[in-house]
Amino acid sequence: MKFFRNLFIFLAIILVVNGIDSFLDTIFFIDKATKGVGKVVDYEIEERYDSEEGEYYYVYYPIVSYKNIEKDLNFTFQSTTGNSYREAYEIGSDVPIFYLKVENSFHAEIDGFSELWFPTVSYFGGATIIGGLGIFFALKIVNTKKSPHLRKSKKLKQNIVI
Repeated sequence: MKFFRNLFIFLAIILVVNGIDSFLDTIFFIDKATKGVGKVVDYEIEERYDSEEGEYYYVYYPIVSYKNIEKDLNFTFQSTTGNSYREAYEIGSDVPIFYLKVENSFHAEIDGFSELWFPTVSYFGGATIIGGLGIFFALKIVNTKKSPHLRKSKKLKQNIVI
Protein backbone atom coordinates (compact mmCIF):
# COMPACT_ATOMS: atom_id res chain seq x y z
CA MET A 1 0.00 0.00 0.00
CA LYS A 2 2.77 2.42 0.91
CA PHE A 3 4.44 1.70 -2.43
CA PHE A 4 1.26 2.60 -4.34
CA ARG A 5 0.76 5.75 -2.29
CA ASN A 6 4.30 6.91 -3.04
CA LEU A 7 4.03 5.90 -6.70
CA PHE A 8 0.76 7.78 -7.26
CA ILE A 9 1.96 10.87 -5.41
CA PHE A 10 5.23 10.83 -7.41
CA LEU A 11 3.31 10.52 -10.70
CA ALA A 12 0.95 13.32 -9.65
CA ILE A 13 3.92 15.58 -8.91
CA ILE A 14 5.38 14.85 -12.35
CA LEU A 15 2.03 15.67 -13.98
CA VAL A 16 1.72 18.92 -12.00
CA VAL A 17 5.24 19.98 -13.05
CA ASN A 18 4.41 19.19 -16.70
CA GLY A 19 1.10 21.04 -16.33
CA ILE A 20 2.87 24.13 -14.99
CA ASP A 21 5.41 23.94 -17.83
CA SER A 22 2.63 23.60 -20.42
CA PHE A 23 0.69 26.47 -18.82
CA LEU A 24 3.73 28.77 -18.88
CA ASP A 25 4.59 27.79 -22.47
CA THR A 26 1.06 28.67 -23.58
CA ILE A 27 1.03 31.97 -21.67
CA PHE A 28 4.41 33.01 -23.12
CA PHE A 29 3.37 31.91 -26.62
CA ILE A 30 0.16 33.97 -26.48
CA ASP A 31 2.04 36.95 -25.02
CA LYS A 32 4.82 36.97 -27.66
CA ALA A 33 2.85 35.76 -30.70
CA THR A 34 1.21 37.86 -33.38
CA LYS A 35 -2.53 37.43 -33.75
CA GLY A 36 -3.72 36.83 -37.29
CA VAL A 37 -6.25 35.08 -39.46
CA GLY A 38 -5.62 31.90 -41.37
CA LYS A 39 -7.65 29.88 -43.84
CA VAL A 40 -8.33 26.16 -43.53
CA VAL A 41 -6.97 24.67 -46.76
CA ASP A 42 -7.13 20.93 -46.05
CA TYR A 43 -7.13 18.23 -43.38
CA GLU A 44 -4.63 15.65 -42.28
CA ILE A 45 -6.81 12.61 -41.65
CA GLU A 46 -5.76 9.97 -39.15
CA GLU A 47 -7.61 6.66 -38.81
CA ARG A 48 -7.98 5.32 -35.27
CA TYR A 49 -9.54 2.23 -33.75
CA ASP A 50 -11.94 2.32 -30.80
CA SER A 51 -11.47 -1.02 -29.02
CA GLU A 52 -14.59 -0.56 -26.86
CA GLU A 53 -16.87 0.08 -29.84
CA GLY A 54 -14.92 -2.26 -32.11
CA GLU A 55 -14.87 0.19 -35.00
CA TYR A 56 -12.64 2.66 -36.77
CA TYR A 57 -13.11 6.42 -36.79
CA TYR A 58 -11.27 9.40 -38.22
CA VAL A 59 -9.57 12.35 -36.56
CA TYR A 60 -9.25 15.51 -38.66
CA TYR A 61 -6.30 17.86 -38.12
CA PRO A 62 -6.91 21.16 -39.93
CA ILE A 63 -4.15 22.45 -42.18
CA VAL A 64 -4.14 26.24 -42.09
CA SER A 65 -2.49 28.73 -44.43
CA TYR A 66 -1.70 32.27 -43.29
CA LYS A 67 0.31 35.30 -44.36
CA ASN A 68 3.07 36.71 -42.17
CA ILE A 69 2.34 40.44 -41.92
CA GLU A 70 6.00 41.44 -41.38
CA LYS A 71 7.61 39.61 -44.30
CA ASP A 72 4.60 39.21 -46.60
CA LEU A 73 5.24 35.46 -46.84
CA ASN A 74 2.71 32.63 -46.87
CA PHE A 75 3.04 29.78 -44.38
CA THR A 76 1.08 26.60 -43.80
CA PHE A 77 0.82 24.57 -40.60
CA GLN A 78 -1.09 21.59 -39.28
CA SER A 79 -2.95 22.03 -36.01
CA THR A 80 -1.63 19.92 -33.16
CA THR A 81 -5.18 19.18 -32.01
CA GLY A 82 -7.47 17.00 -34.08
CA ASN A 83 -11.22 16.62 -33.99
CA SER A 84 -13.48 13.73 -34.90
CA TYR A 85 -15.98 16.18 -36.39
CA ARG A 86 -14.83 17.42 -39.78
CA GLU A 87 -17.32 20.30 -39.56
CA ALA A 88 -15.37 21.86 -36.66
CA TYR A 89 -13.26 23.71 -39.26
CA GLU A 90 -14.60 23.72 -42.80
CA ILE A 91 -12.20 23.99 -45.72
CA GLY A 92 -12.07 27.60 -46.88
CA SER A 93 -13.20 29.04 -43.54
CA ASP A 94 -11.21 31.74 -41.76
CA VAL A 95 -9.83 30.87 -38.33
CA PRO A 96 -8.11 33.08 -35.75
CA ILE A 97 -4.49 32.08 -35.20
CA PHE A 98 -1.37 33.00 -33.26
CA TYR A 99 2.03 32.78 -34.92
CA LEU A 100 5.50 33.36 -33.57
CA LYS A 101 8.89 33.50 -35.25
CA VAL A 102 11.15 30.85 -33.72
CA GLU A 103 14.73 31.03 -35.07
CA ASN A 104 14.33 30.74 -38.87
CA SER A 105 10.81 29.32 -38.89
CA PHE A 106 7.38 30.16 -37.54
CA HIS A 107 5.33 28.35 -34.92
CA ALA A 108 1.58 28.79 -35.32
CA GLU A 109 -1.57 27.47 -33.68
CA ILE A 110 -5.29 28.02 -34.04
CA ASP A 111 -6.64 30.43 -31.43
CA GLY A 112 -9.08 28.03 -29.78
CA PHE A 113 -9.44 26.68 -26.26
CA SER A 114 -8.69 23.05 -27.09
CA GLU A 115 -5.81 23.93 -29.42
CA LEU A 116 -4.08 26.14 -26.86
CA TRP A 117 -5.04 24.64 -23.50
CA PHE A 118 -5.66 20.89 -24.06
CA PRO A 119 -2.19 19.77 -22.87
CA THR A 120 -2.40 21.92 -19.73
CA VAL A 121 -5.89 20.69 -18.84
CA SER A 122 -4.83 17.08 -19.50
CA TYR A 123 -1.80 17.30 -17.21
CA PHE A 124 -3.71 18.93 -14.35
CA GLY A 125 -6.68 16.57 -14.79
CA GLY A 126 -4.37 13.56 -14.71
CA ALA A 127 -2.58 14.96 -11.66
CA THR A 128 -5.93 15.34 -9.88
CA ILE A 129 -6.96 11.75 -10.60
CA ILE A 130 -3.56 10.20 -9.83
CA GLY A 131 -3.08 12.43 -6.76
CA GLY A 132 -6.55 11.44 -5.56
CA LEU A 133 -5.57 7.78 -5.78
CA GLY A 134 -2.39 8.56 -3.83
CA ILE A 135 -4.43 10.27 -1.12
CA PHE A 136 -6.85 7.31 -1.09
CA PHE A 137 -3.96 4.90 -0.49
CA ALA A 138 -2.49 7.24 2.14
CA LEU A 139 -5.80 7.34 4.03
CA LYS A 140 -6.17 3.58 3.72
CA ILE A 141 -2.72 3.13 5.28
CA VAL A 142 -3.60 5.49 8.14
CA ASN A 143 -6.84 3.61 8.84
CA THR A 144 -5.15 0.19 8.84
CA LYS A 145 -2.29 1.35 11.08
CA LYS A 146 -4.40 2.70 13.93
CA SER A 147 -3.11 1.56 17.28
CA PRO A 148 -4.76 -1.46 18.92
CA HIS A 149 -5.93 0.84 21.72
CA LEU A 150 -7.97 2.95 19.28
CA ARG A 151 -9.43 -0.13 17.60
CA LYS A 152 -10.37 -1.58 20.99
CA SER A 153 -12.08 1.65 22.12
CA LYS A 154 -14.00 1.74 18.84
CA LYS A 155 -15.28 -1.80 19.47
CA LEU A 156 -16.28 -0.86 23.00
CA LYS A 157 -18.31 2.10 21.71
CA GLN A 158 -20.12 -0.19 19.29
CA ASN A 159 -20.97 -2.67 22.07
CA ILE A 160 -22.48 -0.07 24.39
CA VAL A 161 -26.26 -0.20 24.20
CA ILE A 162 -28.23 2.75 25.51
